[in-house]
Amino acid sequence: MTALTRTAFVEQLSTWDIHVDATKALARVMSRNTNRALVNAISSSLERLSVSVEPEARWLSQCAAQLETADKGINATRWSDPLHFWLGLHIYPARPLSPEEIKEALLSLNDKALKAPPPRVAFDANRAKPRWLHPGLALLRSDLLAEGEPVGPITQTRQDLTPLIEITNRSIELLEVAWPEAALEMHELVRQIVFFDGDELTSAFTAQTFGAIYLATSATTLNVPAVYEYLLHESGHHALTLKESFTSMLLNPEERTESPLRVAPRPVRGVFHAVFVLTRILLGLERALEHVDTRDHEKLRQRAKLLRERQEVGFQSLKRSARFTDQGAELFEAMLLATGRN
Repeated sequence: MTALTRTAFVEQLSTWDIHVDATKALARVMSRNTNRALVNAISSSLERLSVSVEPEARWLSQCAAQLETADKGINATRWSDPLHFWLGLHIYPARPLSPEEIKEALLSLNDKALKAPPPRVAFDANRAKPRWLHPGLALLRSDLLAEGEPVGPITQTRQDLTPLIEITNRSIELLEVAWPEAALEMHELVRQIVFFDGDELTSAFTAQTFGAIYLATSATTLNVPAVYEYLLHESGHHALTLKESFTSMLLNPEERTESPLRVAPRPVRGVFHAVFVLTRILLGLERALEHVDTRDHEKLRQRAKLLRERQEVGFQSLKRSARFTDQGAELFEAMLLATGRN
């Protein structure tokens, strides 16, 4: 891996390439800024967080208060819990990186904690039931309902976790050999994988619980090639959300346009995310071919063909409707080039 330069660090916000050291540095800045904002908010008032549900306000307050004294708080090198980001989103808007933050982030890469391999994704949320789990599942459902999607209950699974974890670990191992950089990036950004029961989703991410990937437990969708795809999809959302924490990609993020993955029109930002993750998946499926059983090759090729068609719908929708910032335009062009389009 090449050494991270100041230019490469800044360009990571609008490049398609995965640079793991840049991810580490960006995540450190976002984590520290978010945690500082949490501490400042709690010391002043929770009112500015716009948290209307009293039980949530209580546990968010407890979370932020813990950051004041915990070693992993203000000086955190990596995410400690999706809960911390939930609160941080309310008070830490996207803004450009300052020269001081760039310098601090690059120097932080000398930190022994960051030089060590990232911790592997954990599966203990289903058993431990952290405070963010049920609100996170509720958010998945409310997001779908807000977009007019029919959706039933989304609940923490009651199934035996052992086979679910075994399949997911095999999928992670496939990612680690097929696309090592993407696997390292996932381990840097994702803390927990949560298994849920629900018929309308196969996998999910919500920025409010950054650091968590949600996987459905349907027997028809939970197999190694499928979970491999879901990991690429949801870790891709994490990677783009990290970039968006420092820069705006769109001038009209809320305008509705045709979606490549949903029947109803979606906000332009949602379509941009969809195209980003579809591009990740297509490149990941191509890399996986030499690492899976040859009997699965045709299935993967057919899946890639379908997703490439969906990706094209997204590209055309963005070309018609999106008004990009400079960095958003650069990232969009990079995605076109990455999949052989121009």
